[in-house]
Amino acid sequence: MLAIAAVFEGFSWRVSRRELNRHRRPNESLWQVSQRSMDVLVFTVFVEDSAALTGIVIAATGIALSHVTGNPYFDPAASVLIGLVLIGAAGLLARKSGRLLIGQSIGPEQLAQVRKIIAADAAVERVGHLLTMRLGPDAVLLTAAVRFQRRLNLDEVEQAIERLEHAIKLPYPAIQHLYLESGALKAASRSVRQTAAQPVPQVLPQPSQDTFMSQYPIAVVVGSLRKESFNRQLADAIAKLAPPEFSFNQVNIGDLPLYNQDHDANQADSVKRLKAEIGAARGLLFVTAEYNRSIPGVLKNAIDHASRPYGQSAWAGKPAGVIGVSVGAIGTAMAQQHLRNVLAYLDVPTLCQPEGFIHAKEGLFDAAGGIGPDSRKFLQGWMDHYVEWVKKHSS
Repeated sequence: MLAIAAVFEGFSWRVSRRELNRHRRPNESLWQVSQRSMDVLVFTVFVEDSAALTGIVIAATGIALSHVTGNPYFDPAASVLIGLVLIGAAGLLARKSGRLLIGQSIGPEQLAQVRKIIAADAAVERVGHLLTMRLGPDAVLLTAAVRFQRRLNLDEVEQAIERLEHAIKLPYPAIQHLYLESGALKAASRSVRQTAAQPVPQVLPQPSQDTFMSQYPIAVVVGSLRKESFNRQLADAIAKLAPPEFSFNQVNIGDLPLYNQDHDANQADSVKRLKAEIGAARGLLFVTAEYNRSIPGVLKNAIDHASRPYGQSAWAGKPAGVIGVSVGAIGTAMAQQHLRNVLAYLDVPTLCQPEGFIHAKEGLFDAAGGIGPDSRKFLQGWMDHYVEWVKKHSS
């Protein structure tokens, strides 16, 4: 029986080893590549099968020694050793999984190389902190604080950012999301403000939000109930960047009861009102906070209500944009990722690029509640893409 078990475990172990060898670097041991691998499935199979094979060898040795020597203690001793091996394997798996659950960063050597790549660009004056977080086995989020040369204008800064993205993703394709904190562009923004001969064009006021009489009415869903919510401020401010044919109505989700499927046949008046407002809109704008690395419960509750009963979803087919602001450096990235998964299932065509992971810093909003000059260029570009997306996909 031990021999049969060894054959099956050995076959599985060879498959996992072959997968690890595909990512093996020169002079790197199998153990080192298994520790470096972010594919937790392959790592789990490799560790479990290694422990199983080790246990089989220990069990066979214990049985053989008991028969040869006549000493019955070799058999239970082997069982104890097998238990210790399994405890060690479980500890390795817990350590690996825990590091991935809390958002493990890339290695210090890779981080140092990324810093060198950024610093080597002629447009960069100084590189501040770099923060990374793995979103999956082959997906990494990088946030960087970069100060560009003061002589550059914003167009030249934009070109520099494109160069940096290409230079970083070429050797490190896993870095799929690159985010420069808004504060990193202050030098370039000040230079433009000092040399510009004309003021920033005044943004036309948005049409009244009390009615959906515009050409493109948009239902805005803010994933926060806090009175001084940054995301509610962002929703108000970013709406002012849209053209006049767009109007924005923030739907109320704070008065919805907790979703209960038993009530699908007789939905509450607040649920009916929510579905009616979404149905009247030609597009959706989700401006969400991030709670515990995911979607706020109040937002998920609203999504569930408006998607039911089954087959009567108010969300389906509505083009959407997702954006969010947070005091954290990654700016609601995880919440947005989870929200996109939900919207994909609900058949909501969602704008993918540019992504809007906004870091709440001083100067994000101006004194009048609009978007501040340091962030205006990026958010105006985001809104322009969103407007084209809605026009393209709305019926």
